[in-house]
Amino acid sequence: MKNEMIQIWIFNIGAERIWSSHLNKRSVNDYVQDKIVNCLDEMLLLMSKSEDILILRNKPDAEFLNYLKEIGIQIPHIFTLEKCNNEEPVSKLIYEDKKLLQSIKITLNNKKACLVPYAITELEEKIAQYLGVPVWGPPSDVAQLVNNKKYTRDIATKLGFPVTEGKVCINKNEVLMECDRLRAAGFDEVIVKELCNASGKGMYKVENEKRLERILKWYYANDESGYELLVEGWINTKRDFNFQIVIHIDGTIEYLGVSEQIMDHLVYVGSKFYPASGDIDKYEDYAKLIGKYLFSIGYIGYVNIDSIVDEENELIIPMIEINGRFSLSTYPGNIVKKSRKLCHMSYYLNLCLKTEVTSNRLLAKLYEEGLLAKNICAEGIILYTSQSLPSKKFYSNSLFMGRLFVLLNGNTWSDIERYKERLNELIIHNDDRS
Repeated sequence: MKNEMIQIWIFNIGAERIWSSHLNKRSVNDYVQDKIVNCLDEMLLLMSKSEDILILRNKPDAEFLNYLKEIGIQIPHIFTLEKCNNEEPVSKLIYEDKKLLQSIKITLNNKKACLVPYAITELEEKIAQYLGVPVWGPPSDVAQLVNNKKYTRDIATKLGFPVTEGKVCINKNEVLMECDRLRAAGFDEVIVKELCNASGKGMYKVENEKRLERILKWYYANDESGYELLVEGWINTKRDFNFQIVIHIDGTIEYLGVSEQIMDHLVYVGSKFYPASGDIDKYEDYAKLIGKYLFSIGYIGYVNIDSIVDEENELIIPMIEINGRFSLSTYPGNIVKKSRKLCHMSYYLNLCLKTEVTSNRLLAKLYEEGLLAKNICAEGIILYTSQSLPSKKFYSNSLFMGRLFVLLNGNTWSDIERYKERLNELIIHNDDRS
């Protein structure tokens, strides 16, 4: 992608559901959490340039934008939907908002531009066609293929990488038989996964028979066939990594680096960027092999690959999952590359609090405590979402629910832990005392 092109950014998180709609019709959705996740579109402010266009669901807080600008983040041209809700897919809302699209066309004024969505389905292709610009990324059918865990295993096998023990099952009996086989092979626990999903959704660690029965009852209520699930032997990991590449239109593979993922059971809660370890030196070689293969099938754009190191034998399994889209480590990673002398950790908290938290109050408190980074290359805490914070009650007489996303910058990892502890104390411990 050429830097001189205007980039039109869309945060169409949830595209995984479109990719998986023909695979699993029984996926579990948490509609409150979906509303909160749909407020994370401000993350794209970390990716965009001042000349770019960013489409948001809701108008961002002016003071929050001023804060980002003051610490060195460029603010693009921001467009918001005329009629918005935080429930429907944003691309559907954008495509239906012809007044918005016409305003963007006028702003572009025939300048070179491209649409850069979080992920690509047919709907984003229609938006790009209406605007008269190309999509930066693969065709939607290739994107859907690459984001399938079954295909990840196929690619890994073709490239000669080790893969986890397991198989894709299409009915209840196959799942039961594979679980029995894995236990006989020495696995104490197994994990069951939907083929297209993100952030730990549709993944179930099976510790006992009752847990397995509940899973099977949900997916195969009437003993149906056709719901594909990946069943794997559970591996205790020494480390979890994510490495990112950009595949350019000429086939050039740009390696963006590796981060160590912080996991809470099966859920991602943050990343340590550029951790010190001999393991990470090998990932650039893996990235080039994977990127070359993906380009051969017509893929261009951002790619995130999840990898693990087996705790038992320290075997690197280079590809657990391919995400042909942005990931939660993509956005802060754009800041990290500008200040690599520091240690960096993105940190995420899913919050249910008795007291409301707004960006203005939180920033004021962080500043008062001397914890706020003065700029993106300085030590301290950087807040990079505002509307996702726990400032709303979704049920009567309920708690304030939301998500906090920050980047912690420090000279040492000990500094990072100190910032993390102080942040937890300010938000969670203070709430406990209220």
